[in-house]
Amino acid sequence: MKINIRFHLFLCLIGGVVGACEAYLFSQSAPYMDTLTILDVLAPVIVMGGLVNGYYLFFNWIRIREFTGKSIMSACIAFLGFPVIVFLGVLSLVPLLLVDFFLMLIRKWDTYKISTIGGGGIIKADDEALAFDEIEDLTCKEKIRGYSQYVNRLRIVLLLLFLGVNILCWMVFENDLLSLGLAMVSIILYRFLFTLKINAYIHHMAQDLLYKRCDPYRMTLIMDHLLDHHKIETMFGEYILMTSLREQDNHERIKDLIKHKNTYLNHANLRVVYHYASMSKHEREAYFPQFYEEDKAVIDAYAKKYPKYQDDAQKLLISLEADKYIRRMEYEKALAQIHSLSMKTTLDTIRLISKEAYCYYMLQDEEKAKMLFDEIIEKGNSTYYVESAREYLEEMNKQKG
Repeated sequence: MKINIRFHLFLCLIGGVVGACEAYLFSQSAPYMDTLTILDVLAPVIVMGGLVNGYYLFFNWIRIREFTGKSIMSACIAFLGFPVIVFLGVLSLVPLLLVDFFLMLIRKWDTYKISTIGGGGIIKADDEALAFDEIEDLTCKEKIRGYSQYVNRLRIVLLLLFLGVNILCWMVFENDLLSLGLAMVSIILYRFLFTLKINAYIHHMAQDLLYKRCDPYRMTLIMDHLLDHHKIETMFGEYILMTSLREQDNHERIKDLIKHKNTYLNHANLRVVYHYASMSKHEREAYFPQFYEEDKAVIDAYAKKYPKYQDDAQKLLISLEADKYIRRMEYEKALAQIHSLSMKTTLDTIRLISKEAYCYYMLQDEEKAKMLFDEIIEKGNSTYYVESAREYLEEMNKQKG
C-alpha cells in the first residue's frame, strides 16, 4: 500500500482541526467546563486525526483489491469492525506522521510503501514488468504519467467527498449505526466510481493508442506496467493487454497468461477467442472448424442478450464467415463478405484489409494485393499484420525475380 506524504499530512491536519473545533464547541455547550486543559484539546484532536488516518489507510487497502462482489462483501464485513479501524488509525497516527516528517526533511515528497496482507490480483509474466524509470519509450512514459496524475486527482476528490460526508454524519447525527451504514455505502460508491472512471480513462487510452494508432507494442508495455505497479482493475486491464498481445500474435505470452486465474475468462466470447489466439498457426489451422462453431454460437447468444450490439455482432459474424471461406480457399466468396463490411477504427480496418490482401494474393491479383499490403505497412504500426505483409511482398518480389 502506498502512502502519499503530502495528501496524508493534509488529511490528518484536517482531522486535527475538526477535533480541536469539536473540543471548543463542546466546552461552550458544557457550563461546568470553565477552561480547556491540554488533554481536553489533545484527546479529540488525536481521535479525529486517527479516524481520518484509519479511513485513509482503509480506503487505500480497498483500492488495491479487485472490484468483484466478493471483494465488496469482504470490505463491508471488515468495516463492521469500525471501532477497530479507528483504533488502528489512532495507533498508527504518530508513527506514520513521524515517517512523513522524516521523509520531508530528507526532501522526499512523493510516496512510500507500507506492507499489507494480500493484495489485488496482479498479472505476472515470466519477467517482472518494467518499472517507470526502466521504460525508455517517451510515449509510454507520457501515458503512464498521465494515468498516475488522473488517478491521484480522482482519489483525492472522492476521498475528500466521502470522508467529509462520513465525518459530518458522525458529528452532527451522533448515530453510530447511521455512521456505520453510511461508511459502508461510501466504500461501495467510492470503489464503483473509481473503477468506472479509471476504466473509462484506460478505454480512452486504448482507443487512441491501440485502435487508432495501431500500436499494440506500446499498449502492452503500458498495461504491463499499470497492472504490475499500479494494481489497476484487472478485469478490464487484462482485456486490453490480451487484445494488444493478440494483435502482435504473441501466442506464447497469451498462453502463459491464460494459465493464471483471470477474470476475463468469465466471458465466453473472450475465452473462445483468446484460447484460439494462444495456439500456434499450425494448431489454429487444425482447430479452426471447432473455433468457428464455438465463436459463432457465442456471438449469436451475445447479440440476443444485448440487442443494442446487434450491428457489431453482425460484423463479427460476417468477418468470421470470410475466414471460413478463406480456409476453404473460396477467395471470391470471402472477398464478397469482406467488401460488405465497413469498420469504425483503424485497427479493425487493418484486420479486414489483411484478409482482403491475402485473398487477392492467392488469386494472383498482384496489383491489388501489393496496394493493400503497402497500406497495411503504412498504417499497421506495430501489429503483426505489418510483418506478414512484408513477407508476402518479399515473396511476390522473389516470384517476379
